[in-house]
Amino acid sequence: MSGLEFTKEAAKQLEKTYLTRDVVAQRVETIRQLNLSRGESVLDIGCGPGYLCESMGEIVGRHGAVVGIDVSTDLIALCNQRKASAWLSYAVGDATKVNQADASFDVVVCTQVAE
Repeated sequence: MSGLEFTKEAAKQLEKTYLTRDVVAQRVETIRQLNLSRGESVLDIGCGPGYLCESMGEIVGRHGAVVGIDVSTDLIALCNQRKASAWLSYAVGDATKVNQADASFDVVVCTQVAE
């Protein structure tokens, strides 16, 4: 896997896009639909800049876990710079080759990856 590479400027621009009103509204609706609970383990495939992971992490709390994977090393670097809590983790990964044990998550989410 070579990963999707962004210039730092392009990664920062994508990060800004994920803060626009329509993308924030989509994130809020995704959270509502997931109906997460404290203590759950969540995998976000194609986590991008990590904002959905951060929101899910606030809900699952310290007894839960959120793992975000993305093919872009640049986006994972942005995620790790902003990492808000110890129960969030990020890794470079390929959605077609998830390196996690079967049934190790309560919830798996994948949004905006195919767009």
